[in-house]
Order: sequence, then C-alpha cells, then structure tokens
Amino acid sequence: MRDTNPNQIANYDINYKKWNIKQCQGPWLWLLMVDEPEEDFIQTQSGIHINTQTHVKNAFRVAKVIKAGVDCKVAKEGDFVLTPPGNPLVGHKTMEGYKTGFIREEMILGTLEFDGTKDEMIQAIKEDLQAGL
Repeated sequence: MRDTNPNQIANYDINYKKWNIKQCQGPWLWLLMVDEPEEDFIQTQSGIHINTQTHVKNAFRVAKVIKAGVDCKVAKEGDFVLTPPGNPLVGHKTMEGYKTGFIREEMILGTLEFDGTKDEMIQAIKEDLQAGL
C-alpha cells in the first residue's frame, strides 16, 4: 500500500474526467478532435476494424476549439482549426463522443470553415472515418 500525504491535492489515481478546464493559459488551445472518436477501434465500410489513433497519426487533423488561452490571437472558442500530423497533445477526457487534445496556437495551420450545414459536416466526417481515409 502506498503512503499518502494529507496535504497532497492530486495523485496518479485521480479521475481527471470529472474535471473541466475553465481557462487555458498563454497561447494554448484545448481542442475537440472531431476526426477521432473516443472508441479505439472503428469498423470501416468494408468491415475492417482500424485503430483510430493509428488512423490519424500521420494525417492533418480537424478540431473544434473548446477553450482558447488568454494570449491566443487567431483561434477563438467554437472555431474549427487544422493541425499538422502528430499534434495535438492527448487530452485528459472525451467530450461529445470524441477525444480532446492541447496545442499551442502557433502550431495550428489555420482556422477552417465548412462549406455546408453542421449536419453535412458531421456526416462527411463519419463517412471519411468509415471509408478508412
């Protein structure tokens, strides 16, 4: 059994899924990774199961800004952004069925705008994932 310190605020066994970020500091963005569902494996249209982390590893990423740091100048909460392969840092929880992550604003490639309705955007992302793109 591990010794515990009564003055210790957190330990490695804490459930971070119960904590929400109120404000990001500096130029950091907290992102909802709309191209990476919380499931570790999804089934493509051809019936193949793919690992979602491998699927997005070398791909440009689309994400929605959940929180923008106080020093962010371009991306704002609610914006969609494009991130380079290998980014962002893995977040501490899932939201709305998708993983979250962190990235410094200068690492994003730009803000995005979808040419269509929100329902069309969601459907397009689901179809791309199922197609194994």
